[in-house]
Amino acid sequence: MYVTAVPMNLFLFFFRAGDSTARIWTMDKPSVPNMQNGPSSVVLRHFMETPNSESKDVTTLDWNAEGTLLATGSNDGRVKMWSERGDLITSLNEHNGPVFSLKWNKKGDFLLSGSRDKTVIVWDVKTAERKQHFKFHSATVLDVDWRSNFSFATCSSDSMIYVCKVGTDRPLKTFAGHQGEVNAIKWDPTGSLLASCSDDFTAKIWTMKEDNCLINLNEHTKV
Repeated sequence: MYVTAVPMNLFLFFFRAGDSTARIWTMDKPSVPNMQNGPSSVVLRHFMETPNSESKDVTTLDWNAEGTLLATGSNDGRVKMWSERGDLITSLNEHNGPVFSLKWNKKGDFLLSGSRDKTVIVWDVKTAERKQHFKFHSATVLDVDWRSNFSFATCSSDSMIYVCKVGTDRPLKTFAGHQGEVNAIKWDPTGSLLASCSDDFTAKIWTMKEDNCLINLNEHTKV
């Protein structure tokens, strides 16, 4: 189950992974006068056939900055782009495993996807084609996050974090310090500090100026 909001349009997006669907809920204009019946929603059917198949679970999603385009990823490796009204725009089908993370850059011209196939793809949104394929990790890519409109970080169950740039073939920076799967990463708004959290019970803060983590937060005792 996953939830994300688009405050500008008062949309709340929700999906239930197991039923192969996603929903866009319109919070400001309920479909019926009685609010007890809840707000209206548009159902995005990721798959039209055999919706109970595990390979068709919806696993991740992200809105672009304007709230006009939505990306969803699924267990069969497909990435789909939808309009804010729920119309399917295109399907991107180059991953060979479940897609676990999706992120739009701020400009909205590139979309990042990370997969169990150990790779990250940068998609050109205008052409709906692969811009670049990154193959640095040795295990599942669990999260991605843009540092700028052209550079981004990736993390994996291989315990590694890479900072990459569109148009560059090698990582700009490699962060090695976690002793377990790195589950999530997030840049600060300036793109100077990166936070990461791991199955090793720690959260770490990294800077592009240093190879080792700047701050190690280790008070957690369970994943």
